[in-house]
Amino acid sequence: DPYRDLLQCFPRNSKGRELEQLLRKMRNRSGTIVSEAELRSLETWARRIRGEIFFASRWLIVEGPSDYLVVHAMAHGLDFDLDKYGVSVIDAQNNGNPAHFAALAHEFGIPWMAVFDRDPAGLDYKKGIEQRITSPEGIGRRCLIHSEGDLEEELLAGDLREDVINVMEQLTGRRAPARDGDIPKWLRGYKTSYAARLAARLRESKRMAERGPKAFRTAIEEIVRAE
Repeated sequence: DPYRDLLQCFPRNSKGRELEQLLRKMRNRSGTIVSEAELRSLETWARRIRGEIFFASRWLIVEGPSDYLVVHAMAHGLDFDLDKYGVSVIDAQNNGNPAHFAALAHEFGIPWMAVFDRDPAGLDYKKGIEQRITSPEGIGRRCLIHSEGDLEEELLAGDLREDVINVMEQLTGRRAPARDGDIPKWLRGYKTSYAARLAARLRESKRMAERGPKAFRTAIEEIVRAE
């Protein structure tokens, strides 16, 4: 770590402490610098798929297409029109590093929220953002983690369990596995398909949307009110 190496160069006196403060400010500022390679990656992705994110006034970062579908549907069901509020939902998992988007939003002054799975990948995404952005308000309020694991585990542990299983049984034409431990794997085999069908129900039912994953509900409510 160059920052820690440089700290060893300063004398242990008032001048050294002053220099340490300056170095700390430089480290914090440099964390949000987006490299040329990162910019090329972001530009390629934005031009190919979602160029409108750069015209949005707020960003909500999620992991993948299933999260994207569920978040949009929940917001609609909760009477929050994300387009009306200028919120762009970014499914960053297959389109770049979430930390790049968070750093870019921070540097541009774009309000942002993120929701990740409670698994090694999701926790790494949060850690990557924490390494890039040092903010007085902290990352915890902006970067939320599901309580139960990945999206499938979160849905099955919550109040939408029966709805999700019903969607899957209609989709596959067969009954859910008898063992609870096999059901998340069953869902993951039809990830985008089940999410699309579940999203259709969430959009039309406020009652269902209110029973969606807590991290998604919190992120939606926070981002539409962000200044």
